[in-house]
Amino acid sequence: MARRPVTLVHTSDLHLGANVTNPNLSVLARVISLARESQADAILLAGDIFDNNRIPQLLIDDAVTMLAESSARPVILPGNHDCLLEGGVYERGDFAGAGVTVLGATNGEVAALHDLGLTVWGRPHRDHKDLLPLKDVPDFDPANWRVNMAHGHWVKTPADERRAYRIFEEDLDSQSADYVALGHWDVFTEVRTSRPAYYSGSPLYARSVNLVHLVEGGEPRVARLPID
Repeated sequence: MARRPVTLVHTSDLHLGANVTNPNLSVLARVISLARESQADAILLAGDIFDNNRIPQLLIDDAVTMLAESSARPVILPGNHDCLLEGGVYERGDFAGAGVTVLGATNGEVAALHDLGLTVWGRPHRDHKDLLPLKDVPDFDPANWRVNMAHGHWVKTPADERRAYRIFEEDLDSQSADYVALGHWDVFTEVRTSRPAYYSGSPLYARSVNLVHLVEGGEPRVARLPID
């Protein structure tokens, strides 16, 4: 049976709460607004949505409320800044009650969103130690669109070998996903168009989000959607 078309908004690295006087909730609001305007089915938030695990409870609650009111399904992958520490943001906020999927917290590493015909996998950062975000990706339901999420550093040169959270070419080669949503870099980067893998960049610096269209029988379409 043919899979229904799916539209996704992909962003990362909002770092909510990095600036005490300007926590960037207006940027989150604009991301949610763009998802509504583009009739997106889901918002992929690929790590470091919050700047740290010590941000005020009110900011967490406000962000959860905004995400709960989104017309698109929010799916969050915890990054190295907002990792899944005990007492961290994803434990302190009622994400599950708001219908927000947090990989590793409200769900396991695989979230099957069958009503959207979409399965999302991601390896969350559980502490501040190094990890390989796209190593040994599990198989899952081929009847759904497959999206893999990863928060890490693409290894392009030998110098990149010294970085943490490395994503190697062989990791990308092994992907059978329809789209790989990457986070950790502040700028939009097209990693590859076949088996498409993209960094959205931070909306604070890239001034855009990625708009992804998955349509049966056609190539995935990825475009940058500007943030005003």
